[in-house]
Amino acid sequence: MAQIATSPAQPAPADPQAANAVPATTPPASLPGLLVMPLKSEAGLEPAARALDELILTAIHGIGRYKVIGPTDLNALIGAERLRDAVGCDEVACAAELGGALGAPYLVAGQLGRLGDQAVLSLRLMDTHEPAVMARASARGSTDANALAVMMGASVGELFGVEVAVPKQTSSMTPVAPANDYAEFTALTMAISKRMMNNEYAELLKELDDYDRRTIVAPPSVSLPELLTFYRITACSMLKQTPCVRTYAKRYLAGFPQGLYRQSVESYVDQLDDAELQREAGSAELGARLKEIADQQAAGSYTPEMALELTASAHMGARDYPGAIPIYLKLLTLSEANAERAVNFAQLLSVAYEQTGQFAECRAMLEKVQTRHPKQFRLQGLHQTLKRLPK
Repeated sequence: MAQIATSPAQPAPADPQAANAVPATTPPASLPGLLVMPLKSEAGLEPAARALDELILTAIHGIGRYKVIGPTDLNALIGAERLRDAVGCDEVACAAELGGALGAPYLVAGQLGRLGDQAVLSLRLMDTHEPAVMARASARGSTDANALAVMMGASVGELFGVEVAVPKQTSSMTPVAPANDYAEFTALTMAISKRMMNNEYAELLKELDDYDRRTIVAPPSVSLPELLTFYRITACSMLKQTPCVRTYAKRYLAGFPQGLYRQSVESYVDQLDDAELQREAGSAELGARLKEIADQQAAGSYTPEMALELTASAHMGARDYPGAIPIYLKLLTLSEANAERAVNFAQLLSVAYEQTGQFAECRAMLEKVQTRHPKQFRLQGLHQTLKRLPK
């Protein structure tokens, strides 16, 4: 049986009568914003922490008091790099800065650690305007899926002064009723989180197809079809599969008009629209720029390599990534003896490859450059690019 220990009760940050109210299923737009930060975690607990991120998010959303922004929303709003930097944002000063930037007066942060052979989940609710910690809560138990859900319910319920639906604890004397057993759902979120953490988006898409065909019991506050649709959009976006993103985004926005991830989905669509407009604007000027470069080279103002570099830059500026790739490949070959220039061109080429979804080609190119220029490769941070490439 999972053991639960919560911190001393703290005042709920909202109207006390709200704790007994029926959670709003379609929160009005006037609700205050609340950021749910990714949990910090000890080594070996990362998959469990990412699964708890999702459970905490849906539990707080189900309370109906806030417009909730979660880790996946932040990924769409501020980008993956800045989100990784923000994982440690559990101090009031950092909370004030991030909450102010996104217009959210409240923030929930926490960590998943170990105490002996048990896991401990600790959460804190912060006012980003004061800034100050408003409430704290913690729970402990084993790291199996059912216990994690119980820990989440205990800590979120304590933090906000509400009852949170969680699976019943199991023992040899009291079996869990199938309708209330969310262990399979928790295992699903852990598996999805692990794929996301390892950038395994192609495998995630395959598994989402399998989840669609199965009957998985989710907590009352969670729409499993909504969750699976959102992660499909996210995976397609990371893999640069534009038609897939548009198809499922359209399905999501029509099927879940008040959905938990609506802001993220709209952000994904906006990014596609912006990129399309930028390509259209750039292509109108690309021809003129290419002619100018050719004329300057013919007049002797540019060397052939300089003209190549300017031509590649013109294609990149116009978002014509397919046109830039063969030119940067040629420049990379020409610069093999110059470590700094070679790695600079590899960096630009990696951007073009990523934007066109050619991740295998990008990986092969980066690994070759890393072998030839290991010191410069690391100095310019391309080892991090290599690690985060989608799989």
